[in-house]
Amino acid sequence: MKPTVSIIIPTYNNALFLEETLDSLLAQTYQEWECICIDDGSTDATVSIIQNFASRDSRYINYIRPSDRPKGANACRNIGIEKSQGDYIIFLDGDDLLTSGCIEDRIHAIRQNKNIDGVVFDTRIFEDIDTPLHILNKDPETSEDTIEYLKLFLAYTIPWQITSPIWRRKVFETYGGFDEALQRFQDVDLHTYLLLQGVQIKRVPIANFLYRIDNSTTSKYTDPAFVTKAFKGIYGYLTKYLSRDINTEILSYEERLEYLRQMYFKALHTYLFLLSDKRVLKAYLKLGKKAGYISTQKSSYYILAYQIEKRQWHTIKGIGMHRLRKELHKKLGL
Repeated sequence: MKPTVSIIIPTYNNALFLEETLDSLLAQTYQEWECICIDDGSTDATVSIIQNFASRDSRYINYIRPSDRPKGANACRNIGIEKSQGDYIIFLDGDDLLTSGCIEDRIHAIRQNKNIDGVVFDTRIFEDIDTPLHILNKDPETSEDTIEYLKLFLAYTIPWQITSPIWRRKVFETYGGFDEALQRFQDVDLHTYLLLQGVQIKRVPIANFLYRIDNSTTSKYTDPAFVTKAFKGIYGYLTKYLSRDINTEILSYEERLEYLRQMYFKALHTYLFLLSDKRVLKAYLKLGKKAGYISTQKSSYYILAYQIEKRQWHTIKGIGMHRLRKELHKKLGL
């Protein structure tokens, strides 16, 4: 029987939580699904776990990312789209969970809204059952019109996570999938691109997806090498959407420019002193000058502030460096 919905899971060393994730599919009240797992080169027991589930239930299907495709979850998800058969698609990570009624809720909602391309549900932080709900989604203050969600993405106020929506398959057949060149920020890029093409979504405030935040994930953002890689993803995203070649029928270049300004400075001020490569910072500042966000003088101030922090000159006493550092932070709003 052809599955109604395809659950696409990119995996990479997910052995610790993957069994729980795959079990959450077996517990679904709606059973007409397939689960496409695409491994990105795991060195732990991830692949054997998937193979074990596949041997017991043919709805679990395992693929290994071929060597001619770039490493990363974006390429794995695209392979999943290509291999899948369902009329609807949900993306899931290998350490998160779907509640037992998740697929049933989503199938019902998208069938009830025939002119909608995707239905977006609430994402709940993975917590004990007795703790209050902690919902990650962010909605516009004024209207839930699709274009308002596009503005949130552009302004780096992420309204939903990768597993929040259920999509009609035709969305990816029409517009394509993930940008395989981006190292990070792939889901934000995908959602931005789809909304700029005029894809229509509907919000349903039901939390049926549990997002796991563990210490190892959180600690990555204190690792300068990881932050630099993530920052490159933001740089690639900004470069793409600051281009005049992007579709302007949904949102004009001038409007897009203003929302992207918010992203530009949020990212710069959040990650400035965590970057491990000054060349990345220089390229980012050059992009800001091209967009008209900063002047040459202000760019120099950022470079100087970065150098002072990295060399810890603010710890040196008696040479006025503390005063200079204080002035720079004031000028840059840090």
